[in-house]
Amino acid sequence: MRKNLLSAFLLAFILVSNVDAQNTRVKKVLLQGFWWDYWNSNFPNAWSNYLTEIAPRLKALGIDAVWVPAAYKNSGTGSVGYAPFDHYDLGDKFQKGSLRTRMGTKDELLRMVAVMHSNGIEVIEDVVLNHVNSAGSNLGSGGQDPEPLYSMRNESGYKNFRYVSFATPAVNESQTDYWTRNGRWPKNYTNFYPNRNNNCTTGEICTNYFGPDVSFESNAIGQSSNIPRSGSVSVGGITRAYVNPVQAANYMRDGANNWLLWLKKQTGFDGWRMDAVKHFPISIQTHIIYNTKYTGPAFVQGGESMLSIGEWIGNKTDLDNYVTAVRSGTEEHTGAFDFSLRGYGPNGGLYSMVASQGNYNVQHLPSEQQLKRFFNYPSQRVHRTLPFVNNHDTFRPLLAANGNYAKPLGDASGWNSGSELGGNGAHIDPRDPRLFAAYATIFAMDGNPTVFFEDLFDIGTTGKRFSHLPFDINDLPVREDVLNLIRVHQKLAFKDGDYAVPTALTGTQAPYYAKGSSANHIVFERIGKAIIGVTDRLSAIANNADDEEVWVSVGDLSWANKDLIDYSGAHGLSTTRVYPDGRVLIKTAPAGHTIGNARGHGYSIWAPIPSGVTFNSVEDIYTYLYAYYPSRNSYTTQEWEMADDLGDSHANSLQQGGRLPNNSTAQRTAGRIYAAAGQQLIYRLYPEVNGRSQVVALYNGNGNVVSQVSGTSSNTAPLVGYYTPATDGWITLKASNTNNTTPGQRVWINVTYTAPTVVNTRTAPGNLRTSDDQSMLPLLPEARVHLFPNPTQDQVYFSFNDLDLLAKVQVVVVDLRGQKVFELTTNTTDVEQAFNQYFSMLKAGIYFIRLEWNQQHEQLKLIKLQ
Repeated sequence: MRKNLLSAFLLAFILVSNVDAQNTRVKKVLLQGFWWDYWNSNFPNAWSNYLTEIAPRLKALGIDAVWVPAAYKNSGTGSVGYAPFDHYDLGDKFQKGSLRTRMGTKDELLRMVAVMHSNGIEVIEDVVLNHVNSAGSNLGSGGQDPEPLYSMRNESGYKNFRYVSFATPAVNESQTDYWTRNGRWPKNYTNFYPNRNNNCTTGEICTNYFGPDVSFESNAIGQSSNIPRSGSVSVGGITRAYVNPVQAANYMRDGANNWLLWLKKQTGFDGWRMDAVKHFPISIQTHIIYNTKYTGPAFVQGGESMLSIGEWIGNKTDLDNYVTAVRSGTEEHTGAFDFSLRGYGPNGGLYSMVASQGNYNVQHLPSEQQLKRFFNYPSQRVHRTLPFVNNHDTFRPLLAANGNYAKPLGDASGWNSGSELGGNGAHIDPRDPRLFAAYATIFAMDGNPTVFFEDLFDIGTTGKRFSHLPFDINDLPVREDVLNLIRVHQKLAFKDGDYAVPTALTGTQAPYYAKGSSANHIVFERIGKAIIGVTDRLSAIANNADDEEVWVSVGDLSWANKDLIDYSGAHGLSTTRVYPDGRVLIKTAPAGHTIGNARGHGYSIWAPIPSGVTFNSVEDIYTYLYAYYPSRNSYTTQEWEMADDLGDSHANSLQQGGRLPNNSTAQRTAGRIYAAAGQQLIYRLYPEVNGRSQVVALYNGNGNVVSQVSGTSSNTAPLVGYYTPATDGWITLKASNTNNTTPGQRVWINVTYTAPTVVNTRTAPGNLRTSDDQSMLPLLPEARVHLFPNPTQDQVYFSFNDLDLLAKVQVVVVDLRGQKVFELTTNTTDVEQAFNQYFSMLKAGIYFIRLEWNQQHEQLKLIKLQ
């Protein structure tokens, strides 16, 4: 039941907070767990496995939540997630030429979520609902609707979306095959702009990006104009019905809502990052977010503290208006990335602070912030806003072949600036020493500080962007200042203290002269927790003679007569004394200082030394800070809905899903979990029809039954079984009718379990399944050639797995109509340059690329953007 909420509140910017302390403060350090066109050759098309292996390290770093890429089937594995084709395909269906998504298989995805939870880390999924992409079979067959007035006005009419399922797997990729696929949430041209009831042609909400733009209006309904509306046809010798049903009002809104609820149940995701929220109605977002917070069974409800983020790019008024508009009743349940602070503010924000090379007035930073930064519930304050420095949209460097930045720091030609978003110039180069002052700012302010993967981890200068092992600190080094800021924020519990920006004391208020310029130095306070100094001035003085200094008054007079130490390490073991009336001198080392191996480049963090703690060296300070770990429930609950319009029965799929068959005891495979040894799991079966008898069985990796339960079930009294694994490993969940006279039905298999905290995914792969003869079989060979980025505006990079680099390669490129566009023959070492010479001359569209070498071949899809 929804909890009582406070009436709407107005949050005005004030220099010193006077808000009453809350009983609980919900705040999270969020890591963006990928970069644009993320890739690692150790985990090809298996980013879930990469994240699984880095999870224990993220826990040790102090990360509370990780934002992961869109995990559903795109036009191909070359797409990074923002070109969705089938939202219900999490890497378990064989369509679009592959089983895998860029994230991997469904089994691997669910394991990743469970391992993150075991390490105390929430998982935030990227939700793309404003468009879908690449209608048609793997070669485009059946995807075009030639209706002339609306369908053909954009996307060349490719707006027939049909999906494989357990009942209708892919047969031959023909038009009739595609038109008879009955996977959940099919779509027609009437569901997209423009349509006869919604002739939207201007404005961001109906602008096509990466595919047909969804029309969520209640009357955006109708059937395909060219798919037969009844009847059946033979597909590869199998009789299947055409799929073109009548649509009810609010078809797309209800479809989005049902999908997001299903996704949360299936995966155990903890929250949402809503992509491109300007491009679909606020009312739709309000509806679907509220439902995943407060409706459905208890295990799926996110509740008050669920992290929900909207990507609205604009100034602080835009952001505050969005937060107000997307609320449910009086509850402002969704926050926004603080693009205003990042670069859309009137004075340029963090971007200008870094780019101005010391000529920015840092006193402007507080006024750049979004105002709607948290929401007060009766029992807790939940931080909603997400201040950030970089993300995958603001940060698009040009790369050398080894993945390093192609150009040195300061060279403007080293960036794909045409595709960068974020205001006032977009990227902040992590090689710039002022990066850390920017991060100190977002950690000091209200909100859930969001750390970009490429800012925390150095993948741009090591030559190992595409080849590192994520758990190896030498392969994947951290930027120590960003790490230090994460840990001090967590250990000193910044957000448990109210936010303040104390005014600088001058004249007789200051006991003695403080050097430095207020334009280069600002002080933030988390009252009773820490005082944070930030400077954008750059200096390489090798001692503290060049500090910025300012006198301020602390907001917590219990600090009077106490010594404060700088937890950044920049000032060694030096302390500053708080006067009896609360005055204190704050010193901050410049951004480029070179004091030993200390952190504190452009920031300082002053707080008392805890009682009973002794610091004999700077390393003692760091050791003290490193004893923080996220805390949350370590278990995971995931639920598989077994229905004929979900899953896939194709031999190259995971062969999961399907309702229990009529009058048969044949088993159906629900899915798989990766469970920890010694941790009891609970499994349940909920039926569609009460009073029938079923069996649920658990199989280990050797195909042996390790636990099962049978009997009559109901929605209120499900079948319940318990099992404690003796070893870590995969467990397959299967269900069947108890006897062969029982009618078929849908069932839901629900499992609560704990995954291991550490998993080597290369010795425990996720691309195996238990076949009917209970032997372990590989599914599909991994692709041997990869193209990235995809989609792309200009050049393409080729990555080859285990190929002779001197082999001759023939490359044939065709368009959607099957017409050859160009052909070339070259070596694998030269194919990239030769290909891009032709590709740069092509217009935007979808192309199919066939590569042949040594009597082998690979076929890939590539999307060229405007």
